[in-house]
Amino acid sequence: MDNSLTIKKAFEASKRAYVPYSDCHVGAAICLNDGTIIQGCNIENASYGLSNCAERSALFSLISQGYKKEEINHMVIVSDFKGDTRPCGACRQVMLELLPVNAPIYMLNLDGSFAEKTILELEYEGEFIIIANEDQVDLHGKHQEIYPTYISSPVPLTQLYKEEL
Repeated sequence: MDNSLTIKKAFEASKRAYVPYSDCHVGAAICLNDGTIIQGCNIENASYGLSNCAERSALFSLISQGYKKEEINHMVIVSDFKGDTRPCGACRQVMLELLPVNAPIYMLNLDGSFAEKTILELEYEGEFIIIANEDQVDLHGKHQEIYPTYISSPVPLTQLYKEEL
């Protein structure tokens, strides 16, 4: 499925971001298999922990509107800052539970940076530990649905599973 409209919708969403503290506009758009696009933007709060990222805003909106994760085709995340546009740990945790594991995630920003990953690829490259039941994850490329019970950071996942990867 073409992602050009989803990219446009993600940039539109980023313009609606409420960012009085960071001035970093982030937008997300999720394209469903039927072509429906759900948008989200980051919304800051003076109490940082109460802020919400664009990725979670879009996913929470999708679920609130009655859609299911199985309907998701791909997700786009855009930002107006330089360097990689990567989801934070909280977003990765939510994405791990609410995105299909093989759904492409396109990450772009205004300086031309672009990456395409799945949520599992993002987890493998980051410094996050996913603890899930062994029967729910096949690290040899045949991924099943994952229901993580804990996520943390000081040890990269690749160190834990270096023999399997």
